[in-house]
Amino acid sequence: MSADADFIAAAAAVIDVPKAAPPDSFVLHAPLELLARALLLERVPANGRDAARGAITRLVTDYVDAGPAADPADVPSLAPAPHVDDIVLSLAAAGHAPILLTLRARLHDLPGTFGDGLVAMELTRNPGWTFTWPKTRVTTGPPSGDLAARLASPRSPGDPGSNFIYPTMHLTETSGLAAEVLDEPLRGLAVADARRTLLRVAARSMLQDDPGAAPYGWTHCLTLPQAALAAVDLGADPDVAVAVAATYVLGFRATLGRVRLDDAWKPPVRSVAGRVWAATGAALAEVVDDLVAFGACHPDAHVAKYTLACLDATADDPDAGPLYLAAAAHLHAWWREKAAAA
Repeated sequence: MSADADFIAAAAAVIDVPKAAPPDSFVLHAPLELLARALLLERVPANGRDAARGAITRLVTDYVDAGPAADPADVPSLAPAPHVDDIVLSLAAAGHAPILLTLRARLHDLPGTFGDGLVAMELTRNPGWTFTWPKTRVTTGPPSGDLAARLASPRSPGDPGSNFIYPTMHLTETSGLAAEVLDEPLRGLAVADARRTLLRVAARSMLQDDPGAAPYGWTHCLTLPQAALAAVDLGADPDVAVAVAATYVLGFRATLGRVRLDDAWKPPVRSVAGRVWAATGAALAEVVDDLVAFGACHPDAHVAKYTLACLDATADDPDAGPLYLAAAAHLHAWWREKAAAA
């Protein structure tokens, strides 16, 4: 193993131990944050690597300080492992288990069970927190071909009571909104087409819509559907994954959206996002290095996850690369402005 691999493995050994108390956002995200930071570390320019490692060291220290470990006897097992579809459909652990599974599969020096304890505890704690309509929907018939248009400005399903993942998505499903909006456009929709449409809508939401939702709502609008779709490579049913991914995007658009998205919109030329959007050649390479370094070093887990997600989306959909990179830059600018105002 390389020095970085040893470093990540040591960090994983600490964060792989679940906490006794129900997880707060930090503890819930800690395994995902480590995975995202590890994958970003591989790309950080040499002059930023010490700071990126420092962010991981800080994560480990904060995790140790976050409370006592669970008694091993209280940690349920994931053996036999649940089917990937059950993981994709679950809203326990704030729907984040597919992110864990898909990022973990990319780090071959870590145990294949990293994070399973946390996932098992959350699935056991909230077994009824699941999507149901993706498994019962009609998947045949002519598609309407207007998925992006339907997600541009969907009606509200009502007030979910909080902006947490479970109440938001539960309301999106039980109100009938998911079936109403998504049934026809998802019929026969291939994973690649779903990924392209849904993630572009998510990135446009970051750039065009309510900036107050930028750090959490719009980051999740991209990372959650991206992971659900990536789980197809791990054995998830494509129709289930597409429906879950689309429901995530719809839920965030319907509860947090304040504007109608415009697929022809471009950021102002002199804005941070506009400069990134327009970058080419050596300037683009420098932009990517800056985004990677910021994502790897910033203390917020969502920044690390979202930066990696935008880089991955760019690799999968290079025609929309300017959109995804500009969305990451927009989030980074949001955090910089918050720091400057503090």
